Amino acid sequence: MKYGVWSGSSWGLTLRTGMMIGVMIGVPAATSLFITPSVTAWAAAATQSTKSDVFTIEGVAVDITAQSAAAARTQAIASGQRKAFDLLMQRLLPSDQRGQIGSIDAATISRMVTGFEVAHERSSAVRYIAALNFRFDGNRVRDFLRNRSVGFSQTMGQPILVLPILESAGLRLLWEPENAWRQAWHGAAIKNRLIPFVLPDGGTEDLYLVPAAQSVDSGGAAARAIAARYGLRQAITPVATVSRAATESGYSVAITLTDTGIGAPAFSTTTYAASEQDLPRAYSEGVAALVTRLDDWWKAQTLIRLDQTGALAVTVPLRQVADWAEIKRRLGTVSLVQAVTLKQLQVGEAQVDLTYVGARSQLDLALQQANLRLQDDGETTTLTLPEAIGPAPTGSAPTGSGSATNPAVSDPGPNSGPNPGPNPGPNPGETDSGVN
Repeated sequence: MKYGVWSGSSWGLTLRTGMMIGVMIGVPAATSLFITPSVTAWAAAATQSTKSDVFTIEGVAVDITAQSAAAARTQAIASGQRKAFDLLMQRLLPSDQRGQIGSIDAATISRMVTGFEVAHERSSAVRYIAALNFRFDGNRVRDFLRNRSVGFSQTMGQPILVLPILESAGLRLLWEPENAWRQAWHGAAIKNRLIPFVLPDGGTEDLYLVPAAQSVDSGGAAARAIAARYGLRQAITPVATVSRAATESGYSVAITLTDTGIGAPAFSTTTYAASEQDLPRAYSEGVAALVTRLDDWWKAQTLIRLDQTGALAVTVPLRQVADWAEIKRRLGTVSLVQAVTLKQLQVGEAQVDLTYVGARSQLDLALQQANLRLQDDGETTTLTLPEAIGPAPTGSAPTGSGSATNPAVSDPGPNSGPNPGPNPGPNPGETDSGVN
């Protein structure tokens, strides 16, 4: 990740890499809050980076008041760093294992942070409010957890669109302002999860695709259509059904999800509200319970042991030059893959060795999240792009080859990507080793 200096007419911000160091200087005193621009366009690309960078935590909110603006900023960065670490542990660890890491001092956390960026900020003479993005060193985090014998997951799932439906007094609500269940999702802490949850904006196009709650369910055509509008493949429709509690002194809220969209078991739970004014709290508890259940299910499928490694020789069919570059790019988003070694490249196919951590079944699942597919026919294992179509090329094979280690963080260079040009990578047989 690159860091630089942003300077304006009245203040400057300096960030540098290494053990997380951020120094903010030259900020004049002020008596009222003012808005300052974000340091880089990094935050604008947050949605894309989250899909592949499991060790980046985004949007950490800080709000500190101190004797001076400089002191408030310094305390805010320290506070944000610890909050980011807690969110990272929430992302990686099953809920029943988070207590096993014990109390962590600030210096230990700092050694795992490679840098941070400011997404947006406001400040006054004594107060600093900001949203910060922190990047952690994957190797140091893994060593930290391994030394504490804690199992963890580092496989990001595909994002899921959430369409919260509220059933109350015989009505079924989705887009209506009265849908307090949907409002609870918007106010919930659902960012920085292994399974990214996406909420629709409820604009005109959304209402056109799904005009009413009665017309949508998790596996239906309407749900698939609105998911596609957001560039996603799946949507879920968690339902909150409100009714009078048996004692008639409050309300019960039954939360159900019959189709999770990712193969997880159906979910149901019930929360209670003492009064109508207490319903928002009950909805929030329902969101937290459902998100935690899906989180823990996903981690159970993807939990890895770093002492469990494997190697796999695969054949990669190539229908056009761009296929190999695209496969390399997608492998770069799979954190279980330690090394990619190209053994041979010829017309129509490549022979590749993959080195990975975890079990083979976990590798299969992780590759699926990157829209890659492993298939065994008894003699060979094939790695394919599911959407690749068209005949194999009849001309010369793509020249050069690719080998990547740390593919999630390595610089792809000018010749990688969908249009690799005449030389997509190094010569066959070359390889690097290491883990992001």
